[in-house]
Amino acid sequence: MKIYSNRLKEHLAKQLDKVYIFASDEPFWLMNAAEMVVEKACQCGFSRSNKERFTDDDLNLDNLSEALTSPGLFADNIIVEINLSSLKPKNQTVLQTVAKSLHDDLVVIITLPQISQADLRTKNIAALDKLGISVIFYQATDQEIYNLIADTCSKYQIVLNNNAQALLKQTYEGNLFALCQSIEKLNLCGFTGNISLDVLKDHIENDNHFSIFTIIDTFINNQISIQKRLRVLNTLRDEGENVTDMVNKLGNALSTIYEIRCIIDNGGNLESFFESHPLLRSFKQKRDQYINTANSLSLATLKYMLKLICKADILARSFNEDMAFLYLREIVAMRSSNTPLITKRL
Repeated sequence: MKIYSNRLKEHLAKQLDKVYIFASDEPFWLMNAAEMVVEKACQCGFSRSNKERFTDDDLNLDNLSEALTSPGLFADNIIVEINLSSLKPKNQTVLQTVAKSLHDDLVVIITLPQISQADLRTKNIAALDKLGISVIFYQATDQEIYNLIADTCSKYQIVLNNNAQALLKQTYEGNLFALCQSIEKLNLCGFTGNISLDVLKDHIENDNHFSIFTIIDTFINNQISIQKRLRVLNTLRDEGENVTDMVNKLGNALSTIYEIRCIIDNGGNLESFFESHPLLRSFKQKRDQYINTANSLSLATLKYMLKLICKADILARSFNEDMAFLYLREIVAMRSSNTPLITKRL
Protein backbone atom coordinates (compact mmCIF):
# COMPACT_ATOMS: atom_id res chain seq x y z
CA MET A 1 0.00 0.00 0.00
CA LYS A 2 1.38 3.37 -0.96
CA ILE A 3 1.23 6.05 1.72
CA TYR A 4 2.42 9.65 1.81
CA SER A 5 5.74 10.28 3.53
CA ASN A 6 4.16 12.46 6.21
CA ARG A 7 1.86 9.56 7.20
CA LEU A 8 4.62 7.01 7.87
CA LYS A 9 5.02 7.86 11.56
CA GLU A 10 1.27 7.65 12.11
CA HIS A 11 1.04 4.33 10.26
CA LEU A 12 3.91 2.79 12.25
CA ALA A 13 2.18 3.77 15.48
CA LYS A 14 -0.67 1.45 14.49
CA GLN A 15 1.10 -1.57 13.01
CA LEU A 16 4.27 -3.21 11.73
CA ASP A 17 4.20 -4.57 8.19
CA LYS A 18 6.35 -7.31 6.68
CA VAL A 19 7.99 -5.22 3.96
CA TYR A 20 8.72 -1.54 3.41
CA ILE A 21 9.87 0.11 0.19
CA PHE A 22 11.39 3.57 0.57
CA ALA A 23 12.49 5.59 -2.48
CA SER A 24 14.28 8.95 -2.50
CA ASP A 25 17.35 10.77 -3.83
CA GLU A 26 17.84 12.26 -0.36
CA PRO A 27 19.86 9.77 1.77
CA PHE A 28 18.60 11.35 5.00
CA TRP A 29 14.96 10.43 4.33
CA LEU A 30 15.90 6.84 3.50
CA MET A 31 18.01 6.43 6.62
CA ASN A 32 15.44 8.16 8.82
CA ALA A 33 12.55 6.06 7.49
CA ALA A 34 14.52 2.82 7.89
CA GLU A 35 15.40 3.75 11.47
CA MET A 36 11.73 4.42 12.27
CA VAL A 37 10.84 0.93 11.05
CA VAL A 38 13.69 -0.66 13.03
CA GLU A 39 12.55 1.14 16.21
CA LYS A 40 8.98 -0.10 15.67
CA ALA A 41 10.23 -3.63 15.00
CA CYS A 42 12.23 -3.61 18.25
CA GLN A 43 9.06 -2.64 20.11
CA CYS A 44 7.40 -5.70 18.54
CA GLY A 45 9.98 -8.25 19.63
CA PHE A 46 12.69 -7.86 17.00
CA SER A 47 16.31 -7.06 17.88
CA ARG A 48 18.98 -4.80 16.39
CA SER A 49 21.49 -7.57 17.05
CA ASN A 50 19.65 -9.78 14.57
CA LYS A 51 19.68 -7.40 11.60
CA GLU A 52 21.28 -8.06 8.21
CA ARG A 53 22.12 -5.43 5.58
CA PHE A 54 22.71 -6.01 1.87
CA THR A 55 23.63 -3.73 -1.04
CA ASP A 56 23.49 -4.60 -4.72
CA ASP A 57 27.19 -3.82 -5.26
CA ASP A 58 28.10 -7.45 -4.68
CA LEU A 59 24.89 -9.10 -3.52
CA ASN A 60 24.89 -12.88 -3.27
CA LEU A 61 21.37 -14.26 -3.74
CA ASP A 62 22.16 -17.39 -1.72
CA ASN A 63 23.25 -15.29 1.25
CA LEU A 64 20.17 -13.11 0.90
CA SER A 65 17.87 -16.13 0.72
CA GLU A 66 19.50 -17.60 3.82
CA ALA A 67 18.99 -14.34 5.73
CA LEU A 68 15.37 -14.13 4.65
CA THR A 69 14.64 -17.70 5.71
CA SER A 70 12.95 -18.15 9.07
CA PRO A 71 15.71 -18.55 11.71
CA GLY A 72 13.65 -21.19 13.54
CA LEU A 73 10.95 -21.51 16.16
CA PHE A 74 13.09 -20.52 19.14
CA ALA A 75 15.35 -17.99 17.40
CA ASP A 76 14.98 -14.23 17.29
CA ASN A 77 13.00 -12.54 14.57
CA ILE A 78 15.13 -10.97 11.84
CA ILE A 79 15.28 -7.55 10.16
CA VAL A 80 16.79 -7.39 6.66
CA GLU A 81 17.74 -4.10 5.00
CA ILE A 82 18.39 -4.12 1.25
CA ASN A 83 19.83 -1.08 -0.52
CA LEU A 84 19.27 -1.19 -4.29
CA SER A 85 20.81 1.41 -6.60
CA SER A 86 18.29 0.83 -9.42
CA LEU A 87 15.46 -1.33 -10.74
CA LYS A 88 17.67 -3.00 -13.34
CA PRO A 89 16.93 -6.66 -14.23
CA LYS A 90 19.44 -8.12 -11.76
CA ASN A 91 17.65 -6.33 -8.91
CA GLN A 92 14.26 -7.54 -10.08
CA THR A 93 15.42 -11.02 -9.02
CA VAL A 94 16.11 -9.60 -5.56
CA LEU A 95 12.56 -8.25 -5.37
CA GLN A 96 11.15 -11.60 -6.47
CA THR A 97 13.22 -13.40 -3.84
CA VAL A 98 11.91 -11.10 -1.12
CA ALA A 99 8.28 -11.57 -2.20
CA LYS A 100 8.63 -15.37 -2.01
CA SER A 101 10.33 -15.30 1.40
CA LEU A 102 8.13 -13.07 3.56
CA HIS A 103 6.91 -14.57 6.83
CA ASP A 104 5.77 -13.40 10.28
CA ASP A 105 9.26 -13.49 11.81
CA LEU A 106 10.74 -11.21 9.15
CA VAL A 107 10.72 -7.48 8.39
CA VAL A 108 12.33 -6.33 5.14
CA ILE A 109 13.30 -2.72 4.42
CA ILE A 110 14.15 -1.94 0.78
CA THR A 111 15.66 1.45 -0.10
CA LEU A 112 15.86 2.78 -3.64
CA PRO A 113 16.71 6.00 -5.47
CA GLN A 114 13.78 8.15 -6.60
CA ILE A 115 11.20 6.13 -8.56
CA SER A 116 8.07 7.15 -10.42
CA GLN A 117 4.43 6.23 -9.94
CA ALA A 118 4.80 4.06 -13.04
CA ASP A 119 7.65 2.16 -11.35
CA LEU A 120 5.32 1.38 -8.46
CA ARG A 121 3.00 -0.37 -10.86
CA THR A 122 5.66 -2.66 -12.31
CA LYS A 123 5.16 -6.36 -11.54
CA ASN A 124 7.70 -6.95 -8.77
CA ILE A 125 7.28 -3.62 -6.97
CA ALA A 126 3.49 -3.91 -7.16
CA ALA A 127 3.64 -7.42 -5.68
CA LEU A 128 5.58 -6.17 -2.66
CA ASP A 129 3.42 -3.07 -2.38
CA LYS A 130 0.37 -5.33 -1.87
CA LEU A 131 2.18 -7.11 0.96
CA GLY A 132 3.51 -4.05 2.75
CA ILE A 133 4.10 -0.31 2.57
CA SER A 134 5.75 1.85 -0.09
CA VAL A 135 6.75 5.49 0.38
CA ILE A 136 8.28 7.90 -2.13
CA PHE A 137 10.12 10.81 -0.53
CA TYR A 138 10.36 13.82 -2.83
CA GLN A 139 12.65 16.84 -2.41
CA ALA A 140 11.79 18.38 0.93
CA THR A 141 9.53 21.42 0.93
CA ASP A 142 10.21 24.30 3.31
CA GLN A 143 7.37 23.10 5.53
CA GLU A 144 8.77 19.57 5.68
CA ILE A 145 12.15 20.95 6.74
CA TYR A 146 10.51 23.03 9.46
CA ASN A 147 8.57 19.94 10.58
CA LEU A 148 11.86 18.03 10.76
CA ILE A 149 13.41 20.78 12.88
CA ALA A 150 10.39 20.74 15.22
CA ASP A 151 10.43 16.93 15.55
CA THR A 152 14.18 16.83 16.21
CA CYS A 153 13.95 19.63 18.77
CA SER A 154 11.09 17.81 20.50
CA LYS A 155 13.21 14.65 20.69
CA TYR A 156 15.89 16.54 22.64
CA GLN A 157 13.44 18.74 24.62
CA ILE A 158 14.63 21.88 22.86
CA VAL A 159 12.39 24.80 21.88
CA LEU A 160 13.34 27.21 19.07
CA ASN A 161 11.25 30.17 17.97
CA ASN A 162 10.44 30.85 14.31
CA ASN A 163 13.49 33.06 13.74
CA ALA A 164 15.82 30.46 15.21
CA GLN A 165 14.30 27.73 13.04
CA ALA A 166 14.68 29.92 9.95
CA LEU A 167 18.35 30.50 10.84
CA LEU A 168 18.96 26.75 11.10
CA LYS A 169 17.28 26.11 7.75
CA GLN A 170 19.27 28.86 6.02
CA THR A 171 22.60 27.84 7.58
CA TYR A 172 22.56 24.21 6.52
CA GLU A 173 21.03 24.79 3.08
CA GLY A 174 19.38 21.41 2.59
CA ASN A 175 22.04 19.33 4.35
CA LEU A 176 19.53 17.54 6.57
CA PHE A 177 22.12 15.38 8.31
CA ALA A 178 24.09 18.44 9.43
CA LEU A 179 20.90 20.24 10.46
CA CYS A 180 19.81 17.41 12.77
CA GLN A 181 23.34 16.96 14.11
CA SER A 182 23.45 20.64 15.01
CA ILE A 183 20.34 20.24 17.17
CA GLU A 184 21.76 17.08 18.72
CA LYS A 185 24.99 18.92 19.58
CA LEU A 186 22.94 21.57 21.40
CA ASN A 187 21.60 18.81 23.60
CA LEU A 188 25.06 17.30 24.12
CA CYS A 189 26.27 20.75 25.23
CA GLY A 190 23.61 20.74 27.93
CA PHE A 191 21.02 23.03 26.29
CA THR A 192 17.35 22.22 26.86
CA GLY A 193 14.12 24.20 26.91
CA ASN A 194 13.85 27.58 25.17
CA ILE A 195 17.04 28.57 23.35
CA SER A 196 17.48 32.17 22.25
CA LEU A 197 18.50 33.26 18.80
CA ASP A 198 21.81 34.63 20.14
CA VAL A 199 22.71 31.32 21.78
CA LEU A 200 21.89 29.48 18.56
CA LYS A 201 24.05 31.89 16.54
CA ASP A 202 27.01 31.30 18.86
CA HIS A 203 26.49 27.56 18.60
CA ILE A 204 26.38 27.67 14.80
CA GLU A 205 29.48 29.86 14.60
CA ASN A 206 31.40 27.39 16.78
CA ASP A 207 30.05 24.52 14.71
CA ASN A 208 30.90 26.11 11.38
CA HIS A 209 34.69 26.21 11.64
CA PHE A 210 35.43 24.30 8.48
CA SER A 211 38.28 21.86 8.13
CA ILE A 212 40.00 20.85 4.93
CA PHE A 213 37.88 17.68 4.95
CA THR A 214 34.74 19.82 4.68
CA ILE A 215 35.72 20.51 1.06
CA ILE A 216 35.37 16.79 0.33
CA ASP A 217 32.17 16.39 2.36
CA THR A 218 30.44 19.20 0.48
CA PHE A 219 31.84 18.10 -2.88
CA ILE A 220 30.41 14.56 -2.66
CA ASN A 221 27.05 15.64 -1.23
CA ASN A 222 24.54 16.15 -4.05
CA GLN A 223 22.26 18.18 -1.78
CA ILE A 224 24.78 20.99 -1.15
CA SER A 225 24.33 24.16 -3.19
CA ILE A 226 27.09 25.78 -5.24
CA GLN A 227 26.96 28.76 -2.87
CA LYS A 228 27.72 26.54 0.14
CA ARG A 229 30.59 24.78 -1.63
CA LEU A 230 32.18 28.09 -2.64
CA ARG A 231 31.64 29.52 0.85
CA VAL A 232 33.52 26.60 2.41
CA LEU A 233 36.37 27.04 -0.07
CA ASN A 234 36.59 30.82 0.45
CA THR A 235 36.41 30.50 4.25
CA LEU A 236 39.28 28.03 4.36
CA ARG A 237 41.35 30.30 2.11
CA ASP A 238 40.60 33.33 4.30
CA GLU A 239 41.59 31.35 7.40
CA GLY A 240 45.00 30.62 5.86
CA GLU A 241 44.53 26.99 4.83
CA ASN A 242 47.37 25.76 2.63
CA VAL A 243 46.22 25.72 -1.00
CA THR A 244 48.51 22.79 -1.85
CA ASP A 245 46.80 20.70 0.84
CA MET A 246 43.38 21.70 -0.50
CA VAL A 247 44.44 20.69 -4.03
CA ASN A 248 45.76 17.33 -2.80
CA LYS A 249 42.62 16.45 -0.86
CA LEU A 250 40.27 17.43 -3.69
CA GLY A 251 42.53 15.68 -6.21
CA ASN A 252 42.39 12.43 -4.23
CA ALA A 253 38.60 12.64 -4.05
CA LEU A 254 38.31 13.35 -7.79
CA SER A 255 40.54 10.39 -8.61
CA THR A 256 38.35 8.13 -6.48
CA ILE A 257 35.15 9.43 -8.12
CA TYR A 258 36.68 8.93 -11.57
CA GLU A 259 37.67 5.34 -10.75
CA ILE A 260 34.18 4.60 -9.43
CA ARG A 261 32.61 6.02 -12.61
CA CYS A 262 34.86 3.83 -14.77
CA ILE A 263 33.98 0.73 -12.73
CA ILE A 264 30.27 1.50 -13.05
CA ASP A 265 30.52 2.07 -16.81
CA ASN A 266 32.44 -1.18 -17.28
CA GLY A 267 30.24 -3.28 -14.98
CA GLY A 268 33.08 -3.89 -12.52
CA ASN A 269 33.00 -4.89 -8.87
CA LEU A 270 32.63 -1.82 -6.66
CA GLU A 271 32.73 -3.82 -3.43
CA SER A 272 36.25 -5.05 -4.19
CA PHE A 273 37.32 -1.49 -4.99
CA PHE A 274 35.89 -0.16 -1.72
CA GLU A 275 37.48 -2.90 0.37
CA SER A 276 40.92 -1.98 -1.01
CA HIS A 277 40.41 1.80 -0.79
CA PRO A 278 42.40 3.41 2.07
CA LEU A 279 39.50 5.69 3.11
CA LEU A 280 36.27 4.06 1.97
CA ARG A 281 37.31 0.69 3.36
CA SER A 282 36.59 2.10 6.83
CA PHE A 283 34.05 4.85 6.10
CA LYS A 284 31.32 2.71 4.58
CA GLN A 285 28.70 5.41 5.18
CA LYS A 286 30.41 7.62 2.58
CA ARG A 287 30.36 5.04 -0.21
CA ASP A 288 26.86 5.88 -1.43
CA GLN A 289 27.75 9.58 -1.64
CA TYR A 290 30.80 8.81 -3.79
CA ILE A 291 28.68 6.57 -6.02
CA ASN A 292 25.98 9.23 -6.37
CA THR A 293 28.61 11.84 -7.26
CA ALA A 294 30.15 9.54 -9.88
CA ASN A 295 26.71 8.92 -11.39
CA SER A 296 25.86 12.63 -11.44
CA LEU A 297 28.94 13.69 -13.43
CA SER A 298 29.72 12.68 -17.00
CA LEU A 299 33.01 10.93 -17.70
CA ALA A 300 34.04 13.88 -19.91
CA THR A 301 33.42 16.33 -17.07
CA LEU A 302 35.42 14.20 -14.62
CA LYS A 303 38.34 14.05 -17.05
CA TYR A 304 38.19 17.82 -17.44
CA MET A 305 38.14 18.29 -13.66
CA LEU A 306 41.22 16.10 -13.33
CA LYS A 307 43.03 18.24 -15.91
CA LEU A 308 42.15 21.34 -13.90
CA ILE A 309 43.32 19.80 -10.62
CA CYS A 310 46.65 18.87 -12.26
CA LYS A 311 47.01 22.46 -13.45
CA ALA A 312 46.16 23.73 -9.94
CA ASP A 313 48.75 21.37 -8.43
CA ILE A 314 51.50 22.66 -10.73
CA LEU A 315 50.60 26.27 -9.92
CA ALA A 316 50.46 25.64 -6.15
CA ARG A 317 53.84 23.95 -6.17
CA SER A 318 55.20 26.92 -8.18
CA PHE A 319 54.00 29.21 -5.35
CA ASN A 320 51.25 30.71 -7.52
CA GLU A 321 48.54 29.93 -4.97
CA ASP A 322 46.15 32.66 -6.14
CA MET A 323 45.86 31.15 -9.62
CA ALA A 324 45.71 27.61 -8.22
CA PHE A 325 42.83 28.68 -5.99
CA LEU A 326 40.92 30.02 -9.01
CA TYR A 327 41.10 26.56 -10.58
CA LEU A 328 39.81 25.04 -7.33
CA ARG A 329 36.83 27.41 -7.45
CA GLU A 330 36.23 26.46 -11.08
CA ILE A 331 36.14 22.75 -10.20
CA VAL A 332 33.70 23.36 -7.36
CA ALA A 333 31.48 25.42 -9.66
CA MET A 334 31.56 22.65 -12.29
CA ARG A 335 30.45 20.15 -9.62
CA SER A 336 27.11 21.93 -9.53
CA SER A 337 26.70 22.78 -13.21
CA ASN A 338 28.24 19.60 -14.73
CA THR A 339 29.41 21.87 -17.56
CA PRO A 340 33.02 22.85 -18.26
CA LEU A 341 33.23 26.57 -17.57
CA ILE A 342 36.85 27.17 -18.51
CA THR A 343 37.38 27.04 -22.24
CA LYS A 344 41.00 28.06 -22.17
CA ARG A 345 43.26 25.38 -23.62
CA LEU A 346 45.19 23.61 -20.92
